[in-house]
Amino acid sequence: MGGDGGVIANQRKYLRSCAEAKTTETEVVERDALIERTKFCSFSSQPLTEPIVACQLGLLYNKEALLNALIDKSLHDSNNTNTNSMNNNFNHIRGLRDVKDLKLTINPNHSTSNDSSKYICPITREEFNGLHSFVVIWSTGFVISEKALKVMGIEGLQADFGPFTSDDVVKLLPSTDEVPTILKKLNEKRENEKLSKKSKKRDRSEQTDSKSNIKEIESDQIKVKAVNNNKPNRINSAINVVTTATKAIDEQSQKSSVYKKLFHSDKDTSLSDRDLFMSVAGIRYTL
Repeated sequence: MGGDGGVIANQRKYLRSCAEAKTTETEVVERDALIERTKFCSFSSQPLTEPIVACQLGLLYNKEALLNALIDKSLHDSNNTNTNSMNNNFNHIRGLRDVKDLKLTINPNHSTSNDSSKYICPITREEFNGLHSFVVIWSTGFVISEKALKVMGIEGLQADFGPFTSDDVVKLLPSTDEVPTILKKLNEKRENEKLSKKSKKRDRSEQTDSKSNIKEIESDQIKVKAVNNNKPNRINSAINVVTTATKAIDEQSQKSSVYKKLFHSDKDTSLSDRDLFMSVAGIRYTL
């Protein structure tokens, strides 16, 4: 650097324009807070123990504590002093259907003596300590780092962690600034699902009514067809009755034709005296 006995100022402290990097107290507090979020239940503030679940905002819970809170209806109680002050609004959790059981990968290097995280990404081996972004695949429950998702891509992860789509990816432990945006999207999604269910229910009702109308029409058609099929039988029966009656009348008329001629006012020139005598004699004999 010239005139200094050959000393080369290659260290940071010799550079005038570069100050020594320092970690402020605020940064330390923020870092500790991030680490604590991966170790403590967002509702009870107790250490996380398996089974661990996550809500659609990416917060972590002890499943047992959450289940008990749902049973005794204390989850939505704003006066509950057991809840974490940083995340005291859990109205987005309506039941266990709104949380997902997490499939976490154990860190083989974790021990109580070191400061390592208990869980890691199964792909990148990054520690799940709040300093690295992690996501949960909602359809399957697998937890991986955001870096793994970007490097491998959704298609490259389907075989081991799928099936899932981009809509199934939920960021874990988002910052406080990100939560309002995520909550807004969640409410919009639920509203759309509600409208979709109403639409499907209405369509099913219309289909049911349409099927009922079709069945009624078909029933009426069957009745009309049955009536039409019975008409020829009824007509044939009536014709048979008339024919039978006519035949009986004709037979009776033929039997008594001679008798009727006895009382007929007109003279029948074709009737002989012998016929008249035999008819009258027969009647008298009968009497």
